[in-house]
Amino acid sequence: MWVLALVPILIVPPVVAIFVMYRSPADDLRNFDRTLATTVAVLNVIVSVMFWHWLGHFTLDFGPGLWFFLKSLGLSHSPVARATPI
Repeated sequence: MWVLALVPILIVPPVVAIFVMYRSPADDLRNFDRTLATTVAVLNVIVSVMFWHWLGHFTLDFGPGLWFFLKSLGLSHSPVARATPI
């Protein structure tokens, strides 16, 4: 359960850890351990969502900048066949 709660960057393992913690019998875990593991899993989910949000913005901002940079170097795609007048 702790391994699932501490997996970074992924969202599903901490969510599974939260469900496992509250579906297990009360004798398996002390109340403090359950609360601490749940808190760690929830914080890991929040940090993971923030990371994926940042990565999405980074890639969307990085792509056009890289394209314009490569285009300025002359690496843009040119058409294979030119249009001929009729």
